[in-house]
Amino acid sequence: MKQLYIKDVKVSALYLVLFALFIIITYVFHVNSIGISMMIMLGFVVLMFYFDSHNQVYRSLVSMPLRRKQFVLARYIFLYTTTIGFILLIWLMDYISLNIVPSLGNFTFLTAENIVQNLFVISLLMAISLPIFYSIKSFSHAMIVFMVTHVVFLYTYTIFTGNSYITVDEKISSFIHPILNIQPYLLPLLASLFVIGISYFVSVYYFTRRDIE
Repeated sequence: MKQLYIKDVKVSALYLVLFALFIIITYVFHVNSIGISMMIMLGFVVLMFYFDSHNQVYRSLVSMPLRRKQFVLARYIFLYTTTIGFILLIWLMDYISLNIVPSLGNFTFLTAENIVQNLFVISLLMAISLPIFYSIKSFSHAMIVFMVTHVVFLYTYTIFTGNSYITVDEKISSFIHPILNIQPYLLPLLASLFVIGISYFVSVYYFTRRDIE
């Protein structure tokens, strides 16, 4: 499994550097990078599965002395550690722009609480995305489902938060915030690991039953 993780690092090394530079540049041009980082991470998920499809990785998987769940686990670990790395980079840039180089611009100072909450949101989006690519054989078909799913998710979120006549989001917030106040750091982290864990088992379930040609 370690070899699979290293393979993903080597395949995506250039893109990791480019994405990191892109996040840094957003501060130079005074652009809020949290939203951009979420799009980058989701785009990175798509990119990794595009590489698998383009290089026909799954065909070679059949001849490797590895179980399919190990292949899935290595990808989950890679994407999750990469996500944490990008979030820490944003936190570092935010600190630099606030305390060392104010000319970079600062929008809202990111506290540790903000960081873990953003980690949960990205983890949730990734948890929804990954099983799609493991359950659908065709990358192009999986990509269509991926886009439709996230458009529906974004549209639903916008409707619930932007419509003053819909107060469901306020009720959910009033329920969640007191819980978060009890432990604002640990609970989002545990929730992130929980949704990623559920997503992993769903992906393994579908991938182990999928035909590979």
